[in-house]
Amino acid sequence: MTGNPDLYLADSKNRVESMIAGSIADPSKYPLTQVGNNIHQVFRYLELPLLIRYKVIDRSIDLNFSGGMSYGLLVDNFAYTRSGSDVIPVGHTAGVNMHSLSSQIGLGMEYNISGRITFNVEPVFRYYVTPFNDLSGTLYKPYSFGLFSGFFYKF
Repeated sequence: MTGNPDLYLADSKNRVESMIAGSIADPSKYPLTQVGNNIHQVFRYLELPLLIRYKVIDRSIDLNFSGGMSYGLLVDNFAYTRSGSDVIPVGHTAGVNMHSLSSQIGLGMEYNISGRITFNVEPVFRYYVTPFNDLSGTLYKPYSFGLFSGFFYKF
């Protein structure tokens, strides 16, 4: 869905599509400037995880299992295209769920740099319980793999 009334999208056969009826105006006869052939979609979620970590091996390099659930709230949804260095807003993506629920499991390794600082590397498998959108028949894969890493500071 586009919120920009001046934007018309051409398909692969260079036809112009518009929400304006052809009897009112024919956008294919307007001198339209082509701005870009890619539309970029941006989705940002605020995520609240609830994870449990269990340490299996406690030595100089620790091994732990982790698992839990995560709730996500959609805080940003917009689409844009580019014309050179200019960003042209297109609108937003309709049908995206505002809430998401996912479960995750991971197997991590920790290295104690000092008594208070720890380095962590953890591959994670995440399964999304709620669908990404309401459209049926879309190519949706409800899982993802990730690699989390970082430093922990113990108080």
